[in-house]
Amino acid sequence: MCRIVRRRSLAAVIVAVALVVAGAGCNRDRGATADPTVPTAPPSSSSTSSTTAEPDIATIPAVIDAAYLNRVLAAFDDLDFEAVRLIQKQKRVSSEASDIFHAFYGDTWFSTKIDSWISQVNGDPELKGLKQPVGPRHTSVERLIHVSPSCSWIAVKRDYSEANTVPIPPRTEYLALVPLDPKNDPNHRNKTAWMIATDGFRKDGSEPSNPCPTE
Repeated sequence: MCRIVRRRSLAAVIVAVALVVAGAGCNRDRGATADPTVPTAPPSSSSTSSTTAEPDIATIPAVIDAAYLNRVLAAFDDLDFEAVRLIQKQKRVSSEASDIFHAFYGDTWFSTKIDSWISQVNGDPELKGLKQPVGPRHTSVERLIHVSPSCSWIAVKRDYSEANTVPIPPRTEYLALVPLDPKNDPNHRNKTAWMIATDGFRKDGSEPSNPCPTE
């Protein structure tokens, strides 16, 4: 079973929630099972063209590489930025902001994310931990630990320098990505075929156990 340790900092509002993954038994979020309706790109056929088209982030390609996942992560950062700007403007976690977060977070981690933001707003109503206006976080692949169409576990580099008033050096965090559950995104905000099942880091800097099932 997974133990989640939440890290809440009133001065650094966008800090990811710290996590501890106890072992591979924590393999997927509720609703994170691969959905047969998620489109999967077929293997690319041979072509006389010397240019190979990049896989569409709305599909899960046969080969999942860092370049593809970086575009997925950029789409997640855009959604996160949209939700955080709403929270900053409204000084509360509105249903619209919640809907945006749910579009790219699995059910369990979505609840963790919303609880954390509600706590931040209650403890810092003016959200002084955010830059005015807030900027986006930036996430990029640092290392592919385990990738598959059903679950990908990756180390990423997160940069919050445009978002937080308190400097946080870019750091390594860990994400588990699973196929998007369409029920989480009825308004089709998420342009990717993925959602985040877990998102965070260990306080001691060590690498959590791979939560994806072995294949």
